[in-house]
Amino acid sequence: MLKSVKFLLLLVMVFSLAACGTTSTSKMTQPGAVAAVDGAGWPMRGLNAQRTSHAINVAGPMTKTIKWQHNEENVLTTTAIGTDGTLYAGSYDTNLYAFSKAGKSIWKFKTGGIIVASPAIGADGTIYVASQDTKLYALNKDGSLKWEFKTTDRLLSSPVVSSDGTIYVGSYDYHVYALNSDGTLKWKNKTNGPIHSSIAIAPDGTIYAASGDANLYALDDTGKEKWHYTTEKALTSSPAVLSDSSVVIGSNEGMLYLISKAGAKIWERKFDAPLEASPAVGARNTIFIGCNDNKMYMISPSNGDVKWEYNTQGKMLAPPVVDKNGTLYFGSTSGYFFALGGNGRPLWSIETGKEILYQASLDSDGTLYVTSVGPMFVIKD
Repeated sequence: MLKSVKFLLLLVMVFSLAACGTTSTSKMTQPGAVAAVDGAGWPMRGLNAQRTSHAINVAGPMTKTIKWQHNEENVLTTTAIGTDGTLYAGSYDTNLYAFSKAGKSIWKFKTGGIIVASPAIGADGTIYVASQDTKLYALNKDGSLKWEFKTTDRLLSSPVVSSDGTIYVGSYDYHVYALNSDGTLKWKNKTNGPIHSSIAIAPDGTIYAASGDANLYALDDTGKEKWHYTTEKALTSSPAVLSDSSVVIGSNEGMLYLISKAGAKIWERKFDAPLEASPAVGARNTIFIGCNDNKMYMISPSNGDVKWEYNTQGKMLAPPVVDKNGTLYFGSTSGYFFALGGNGRPLWSIETGKEILYQASLDSDGTLYVTSVGPMFVIKD
């Protein structure tokens, strides 16, 4: 069965790989390479179901040329990009917005609550958006409502769409929900705490969910718990999956963990501040993570050693984008957006004047979309 799952994931497409600082214990991990991408240029937070944030076939901008700027009074989430180039972003004003690649507003859909979770796009073009009004919405490409599913508490978790079309989302009501493509409940699994972070799916089909009860849960595709790993404090960072189906996650006590697909700790790395940002996974499973100590780190997947660090003068609350050349793109609460080479050396930076809370999105043509507390910046060579 494992072989068939991997084969299916290969058909759905894409290789993917990874890369966060200061004391470590270890076993071992195997560098490797396969992850699935559902949809288009940047269909969901973290790019793919594994949440690696690694665009293996796309080179990002090498210069800080701003192509256009869209001014918005409210915060926009990470932009999901459809196959036709349409941009979708949620807002604190309760709306999901659709923009053209030129920045022209196409439509907006009003929910009943603030949207802090980034939208996701299914293979058929359906747009999924979670709102703090407790509902997950499925929208058609024209912005009309397809269906809605109500949980019993607010949704801060960005949905993820698996290769078979199942939609997974976590809720503050402590549950992980699995929904069929028609919006009916497939199953739900209750944890012992609110779920703030986004769910990830491993190449072997394992579903990883981090909870406010300080546990990382591994579930099978029927919702049955395979195992859980207990940390010291609540988990608000989202997990990212390496090619061997091991999982990396940061915690609020400042610990970065790499856990095997069997639930055993491979290593842990202690930082001097909380890890609110989620990790990214680049080539050869290299791990990158931003810390509340204002630094971006590159971490070895084999033992958790720090390869380099870069001071951004502000906290990072989202994972970096990693392009095919290993270039990192990310922003911080300092208001700066950075491009770093894979060696940690700065290539360029832009001062936006606003805090950057969300991950950027890299389209298949190399265009980078950056959202901040207000304007959206579009950068392209």
